Amino acid sequence: MALKKVAIGPEEAGQRADRFFAGIFPELSRERIKDLIKQGQIQVFDPRQRRFRPFRPSLRLEAGMLFQWEEEALRPEDNQLLPESVPLEILYEDEYLLAVNKPAGMVVHPGAGVKAGTLANALLGYVGEEIAEVGDKDRPGIVHRLDKETSGVLLVAKDRRTHSRLSRMFERRQVRKDYLALVWGSPEYEEDVIDLPIERHPRHRDLFRVGTGPSSRPAITEYGVLARYPDKTLLLVHPITGRTHQIRVHLSYLGLPIVGDKKYGRKHDPSPRMCLHAFRVELPHPITGEPLKVSTQLPDFVEDKDGIKKVLF
Repeated sequence: MALKKVAIGPEEAGQRADRFFAGIFPELSRERIKDLIKQGQIQVFDPRQRRFRPFRPSLRLEAGMLFQWEEEALRPEDNQLLPESVPLEILYEDEYLLAVNKPAGMVVHPGAGVKAGTLANALLGYVGEEIAEVGDKDRPGIVHRLDKETSGVLLVAKDRRTHSRLSRMFERRQVRKDYLALVWGSPEYEEDVIDLPIERHPRHRDLFRVGTGPSSRPAITEYGVLARYPDKTLLLVHPITGRTHQIRVHLSYLGLPIVGDKKYGRKHDPSPRMCLHAFRVELPHPITGEPLKVSTQLPDFVEDKDGIKKVLF
């Protein structure tokens, strides 16, 4: 394999090594650069030992230092998360966090069969490479998720402290999330609480169901009726717990499947999108403690917007 070398000049002196190499290899995230340095894929010449040796990512550069690496080792991995210029609707932003309005159809982070065009790629492009060091490598800054088909408010931490605090707040149920759901049918009550455990489906591993098996977990969902239409109902839904597909599973179990839900809804549903929208998030700010409320405009599937606004705002 071809060896590459670079000598440090006076203008680069004083920089951290990982920042320097992130500038040389813009196609690699800074987290990836750190990993390569820790693995010894990039080495610095030691004049006392007269050989190249590994070093720490935090090494401060000095004029005259010589580095080398194998060209093949620093090529981007196939699953390397890269920044992309994907338009984002920013609902709120400060120095610690931001809230985006995720559109229906956008995947939150890379997974099976999806390597680009995700919210994670867009965040790297919008915030910058520094967010790659916040949280998991494939979901920078992301502390909760929305299904691909679900639109609405999603919070993103911009630093490690905020990420840690937000994660704890979600675990302790200190973040209130309100959803709008357009469902088929008409519920019996104007408001209700669904307290039914959820478990993974034993045959279809990408699905969940109401059940009491050994792997089931408690799940609680509150809802209230906002508007009734001839064959549909608009609900304001508040999940107390945060299980995967919880709202979709609970409403489907009650015979109120979400319009456009291809997994838990009607087989021949004509709707072009799933009508579930994370409308509002309320929480104490993870750093300042001040009340923070972030909401979106009403989605297209909501009728009589002026009447609904009087109830929601």
